[in-house]
Amino acid sequence: MTEETIKSIYVSGHRNPDIDSLASAAALAELKRRQGYANVKAICPGRLSEKGLFLFGKFGVTPPEPRSDVYFRIHDIMETDIPVITEGTTLFQAVDFLNKSGYVRLPVVDKNGKFLGMLSPINLLSNLLGIGADYGNSLTGRKIHSSIKLIADVIQAEILTGSDLEVIEDLKAYVAAMNVESFDSHLPQGEERRLIVISGDRSEIHLRAIQRKIRLMIITGEKAIEPLILQVAHEQNVAILKTQLDSAAVIRRLKFTVPVESYGLSLPPTILHPEDRVSKMSSRILGTLEDVIPVVDSEQTFLGAVFKKIGPVLFAIIVFGGYALCNFFTSAYTGQNSLLILTLVLGAIGYPLQASIPSLCGQSIFGPREFGAISASLMTFNYLGQFLYAPVMSVCGMKLGWIVYGVFTLIGLVILIAAIGASPYRKSLKN
Repeated sequence: MTEETIKSIYVSGHRNPDIDSLASAAALAELKRRQGYANVKAICPGRLSEKGLFLFGKFGVTPPEPRSDVYFRIHDIMETDIPVITEGTTLFQAVDFLNKSGYVRLPVVDKNGKFLGMLSPINLLSNLLGIGADYGNSLTGRKIHSSIKLIADVIQAEILTGSDLEVIEDLKAYVAAMNVESFDSHLPQGEERRLIVISGDRSEIHLRAIQRKIRLMIITGEKAIEPLILQVAHEQNVAILKTQLDSAAVIRRLKFTVPVESYGLSLPPTILHPEDRVSKMSSRILGTLEDVIPVVDSEQTFLGAVFKKIGPVLFAIIVFGGYALCNFFTSAYTGQNSLLILTLVLGAIGYPLQASIPSLCGQSIFGPREFGAISASLMTFNYLGQFLYAPVMSVCGMKLGWIVYGVFTLIGLVILIAAIGASPYRKSLKN
């Protein structure tokens, strides 16, 4: 780093520091300056004690400057190399990109980088599973909010005829799975320029639909299209797409031709600004259910994200330790009604927490991608203890059964803590 690429580096210990913290900050700042770093300065975050002034003066060293206006800000901890989905991307492409990225949610931005919302499996399901609805983006609705160009991209179709191919419009899809007369009466009157008809190699259906001046005909299968059909379609300004996919595959993909920005993206409850103080925003960050929190500037331009990966070692110890104590109390004081009641209460509270540890701890420590590889092993000891409890209790008594279960629970605790200690995220936090 050079003076041109960095403004200043502040070195400090904890707030209102004692002598060792002050001396360490001064020594590290001096070391960095001698290593060629520019603008490195030791500071004292808070009040500089009289003892500190005396000792620095005694050895003729300038003490760190007291400062009360230096804070970690969001731009100091955010990650900027986050993949983004750009407006105009089809939902089909966006879902594929999301799956390959390894993230649980991704930001969607416009052509200028303005933040539009987050795409996640949750809001995908909430839109797609509008069962019984004949509107919107539900799987059972006919509405297709897209353009002919985007539809062609998703269903891997060749555009044979048509105009205004890139215009986003609301269309309705119908499948030609009946005879000509029945199908003709099935199509709604007065909405022809909003209709999509999906058909196989049925020339009579093609010709009747085109004569109705529908907006789009999708022809599936490998059979060549008759020249007369193409000529009439051109005269009636009907777009025709030819795809190798079958009709069922086309129907499944049509819902995913919608531009991602039109799909009801979720705006997270917490959106951070790069100049926000971490100390003031930490409670909001920890309190939100989202684990990817976007960072935008005053112009709503997406700059990066803060990932909520926290190693809750104390939480894990309390939960597993409480569970082990439940087992101990049950085995040692089986005759005491009050302790039995306490054990039942603690067990009722502890078991759901213990069962949720792989998701609560694992994802926050390792991230969703890495956690999948270790979650099974973390729960093995819990289930193994439950498996052995019943036969041991029936042969050797309840006390030994609970002891066996408690031992396996404690083994799981040790493995969890060891995994946390070995986590690359944990090490990066220490560094």
